[in-house]
Amino acid sequence: MVITARDHSQTELIEASNFLNQHYSGLDMETVRERLKGEIEALRGEIATLMQAAVQAGQFVTFIVAAWMREMGFRATMKIAVAAMFLPCSPSQVSGR
Repeated sequence: MVITARDHSQTELIEASNFLNQHYSGLDMETVRERLKGEIEALRGEIATLMQAAVQAGQFVTFIVAAWMREMGFRATMKIAVAAMFLPCSPSQVSGR
């Protein structure tokens, strides 16, 4: 008997049974438990590696977007300054202030 935190559907139980039979047929419960623990630890390691890669990718994207925004802000500021040099009125009059 296996006690779980929640009730499972008939389909879930069949899928679990098929998985256990396919991968652990003929092994005693202690061996199955130890193999499952090892596989879970390996998966946790893989997940940690993937999460670190995602964080690094996110940091890279943030860096690129920040650089782009700084560049666009600089360009926008320069366009306004250059346009203001050729306007017959002050920049505050153009912006409506």
